[in-house]
Amino acid sequence: QKPQNPGAPMTRWLFLPCSTRPDGNTLALARAAAAHLPAGAEAHWFDLATPPLPRFADLRARGGHVAPNGRLAELAAATLAADELVLVSPVYWYGLAGPGHEMLDHWSGWLEVPGMEFAGRMRGKRLWLVTVRADPAQGSQAPLEDAMRRSARWMGLRFGGALHGVGDAPGEVLADAEAMARARVFFTTPEA
Repeated sequence: QKPQNPGAPMTRWLFLPCSTRPDGNTLALARAAAAHLPAGAEAHWFDLATPPLPRFADLRARGGHVAPNGRLAELAAATLAADELVLVSPVYWYGLAGPGHEMLDHWSGWLEVPGMEFAGRMRGKRLWLVTVRADPAQGSQAPLEDAMRRSARWMGLRFGGALHGVGDAPGEVLADAEAMARARVFFTTPEA
């Protein structure tokens, strides 16, 4: 996406879809919100599900973690280059979809990589959450939102906010008028 105002400072947004359903509702809601990024925004997308991330192995007891390589090196580079990180996940069992959780596990490993300085380089970035749930009742998204707020705080990130939609069958979220209206202003009205 090209900046709308050439004089505005450039911000790099990294969208991290983690649904295993191709072109699902959460991705549709994230795309709707991304169409209204602030001036000077540059959007990048990194699908965490396709191809799948390598499984995380906690190697602390075996002498520590090594620098990421392959697909993980691409993810690490994209993550560290971003100013704004947007987790795009359906609500699965009141939590983050598996590929998103896998990414967070890798983040914990990168904290241990000598010379990577992952924690220091992440500090001050902003984390956003875009979700869609099948359950129309309010509250089923609350545990996931709380987990991401806590994770952001623990990592030294600011939490930008959470955009929630309702939908089950493909494209259903587009009929969620409240979510679609909020998508238009979501990224221009951060919490922090």
